[in-house]
Amino acid sequence: MTERTRLFAHIDLAVNMLTLVIQLLAFSRLSALIGITGMLALMLWFRSRLPVARRRAHLTALIVFGVTRRVGEFAVSKPAREALFTVVPRSERYKAKNFIDTVVYRGGDALSGWVFGKLGALAVLAAGLALAWTALAFYLGARMKSWTRAGAPSLPASQPERS
Repeated sequence: MTERTRLFAHIDLAVNMLTLVIQLLAFSRLSALIGITGMLALMLWFRSRLPVARRRAHLTALIVFGVTRRVGEFAVSKPAREALFTVVPRSERYKAKNFIDTVVYRGGDALSGWVFGKLGALAVLAAGLALAWTALAFYLGARMKSWTRAGAPSLPASQPERS
């Protein structure tokens, strides 16, 4: 039991350290180079390339891919998604973030648990969903560019923006 706890602690430490290094040294340069649209699309492409864990996979491979996936999520994907909210009024921002965190992520986790055994039959659906996500990434990136060029959307006088 202590060996397992120690292993998970080392995995979490690796994820946190790599995330910190990537956010400090690479995120701003990468976002300036390829933009938010490219970063969102890149994360979707990268996530679709990670192999699905097999029942008899080696522990080392599971750890490497698990750490890679989590670092990509925390260091690149989440900050890129959060950048989309910088041009949205505060009331809409928090409603949307709560919906995404609760319904999309938790609902997606629950749904994936239910359908894991039927993944082979759902491969075409997953590919279509990945294409839709990629199209959404390009759409949101283009919208953010137009919002940024035009300035942030004006807020109603009754809801002033606060930091």
